Amino acid sequence: MRALGSDADIILMDDPMRGVDIGTKEEVYLLIDQEARSGRSFVWYTTETDELSHCDHVYVFREGRIMAEFDRADVTEERILEASFKDKAA
Repeated sequence: MRALGSDADIILMDDPMRGVDIGTKEEVYLLIDQEARSGRSFVWYTTETDELSHCDHVYVFREGRIMAEFDRADVTEERILEASFKDKAA
């Protein structure tokens, strides 16, 4: 992941772990955690719900709007899915 080699304070990532093997993922998660503890911020879009456990905050977007915000302790796959389809049924 080249972004970790930059000196940017904020790193934006677009589904960076898609297709990456589990061993490599765990190494990258450790690096991201170390960098975050040193003051860098990471914002990423993900389609992998297991990645959400590595986030301090989770936002669910739909059609350019924030549908829900969760702290790490409140994140569940059920809540994410519910927020994703909120106000859609009718």
